[in-house]
Amino acid sequence: MKILIVVLGVLGLLGALAIGGIWFAVHKVKQAAANNGIDLHSFSETRGGPARQFDACELLTKEDLSQILNLSVERAEGDGKSTHSTCRYYSSGAQQRSLDEAAAAKKRLEEDTKDGDSKPDPSSVINDFGNLVRGAAGAAAPAVGQTDGLVLTVGIDSENAKAAMAGFKLGMGLTGAVVMKGADPQGKAMIREDVQGVGDEAIAGPLLSLFMFRKADVSVQLDARLLPGGRDAQIAIAKRIISKL
Repeated sequence: MKILIVVLGVLGLLGALAIGGIWFAVHKVKQAAANNGIDLHSFSETRGGPARQFDACELLTKEDLSQILNLSVERAEGDGKSTHSTCRYYSSGAQQRSLDEAAAAKKRLEEDTKDGDSKPDPSSVINDFGNLVRGAAGAAAPAVGQTDGLVLTVGIDSENAKAAMAGFKLGMGLTGAVVMKGADPQGKAMIREDVQGVGDEAIAGPLLSLFMFRKADVSVQLDARLLPGGRDAQIAIAKRIISKL
């Protein structure tokens, strides 16, 4: 019951933490900081010139994503090269993959529950719960009018990467305080998980549905609420993008 309450709470919060919402939250954090005499620009690296511009769809092509997921990604749509670039990826087979992964995750969790002597790996449990949430989100997509096969949204920010990461961490901290008050470390990891070996810093958000990382002066946000593959896919995507920065 405790886990179900967590999952329901996370589902209610994910919409507000999508990439557009993250950028809005960062703006509000910067505004609030300014009102309190805090200079968030101090979080950023010193640049010798203007912020670099990127095309998110070039940093991760639809062919790149198809290879990583072993799934056909039919198209990618972006807004071009800028300091705030976004790309959306579409796959007609993603919903079924998510449903299959959710069914497999449900089976594993049921088996772990029956075997009272076993202690499953916490990261595997989080990955399985994430798969359940993505399966539920995929199944609900047609009911909310989403029938275009959106599977992933990538956002690139090259103006103030450290401040963007600080805003994301703040959002994860607030979410954890509301949803996971009094929870054990494993429960808190369902909301925020620090990921090692990806760029300069990386964080997985609620049940691996959001993923954000920074490499030098560039931060990247993955809205992975409908992305199959879990943690491994997100890390592979992050490393592919980093290789092109």
